Amino acid sequence: MTVRSTVWAFVAVDLAVMLVVGVAIGLVVRHGATASAVRDARDLTVAEGRAAVWPLLTDGIVSGDPAAIAILDSVVRSQVLSDRIVRVKVWGADGTVLYSDESRLIGQRFPLGAAEQTALATGEPHADVSDLNEAENVFDRSFHKLLEVYDGLRTKSGHPVLFEAYLRFSTVSADSHRTLVSLLPAMLAGLVCSSCFRCRWRGAWRAGLRPVG
Repeated sequence: MTVRSTVWAFVAVDLAVMLVVGVAIGLVVRHGATASAVRDARDLTVAEGRAAVWPLLTDGIVSGDPAAIAILDSVVRSQVLSDRIVRVKVWGADGTVLYSDESRLIGQRFPLGAAEQTALATGEPHADVSDLNEAENVFDRSFHKLLEVYDGLRTKSGHPVLFEAYLRFSTVSADSHRTLVSLLPAMLAGLVCSSCFRCRWRGAWRAGLRPVG
């Protein structure tokens, strides 16, 4: 093997390593950006729900009072639903839908999942991709992919209720993409620096692997 072929083999291996490391870093950063976007969507949705919905969670909502439900529905439609949030539900502790902007769901009862029960009991919000095959989501399947955010709340008299909002996952993906793009320059700079490509090239040069001709 000539000196020139040795140098180019060295460069090829170095570039291949950089490519593999770059792909691995990109996947990790992408996952982190998506997780961050989900957390941001959860926190913003919870804040909106507590500001707009929580003050209207009276015992009338629990008992099915039409006037209380109508007031809540008006606020949800004017202050909560948007291009981002497409569905809202309020659940009772037994799995009964006390309110939804999809009125056909009101009064129906579905089993609550473990995460929903935990949020209901502890007040800790949670977010996850919605399973649109579940019976409770029969009217949401046209949205294809949704992020559901739920938050355990209490009525003014202390009845536990679960606030749930469904977000278009495309809005979460868009936020994740923007985060990834903003991190890309620093990621590339770090990759080049960490590979020490130039340092290794200089080392090879000093070691006598300088190309000839």
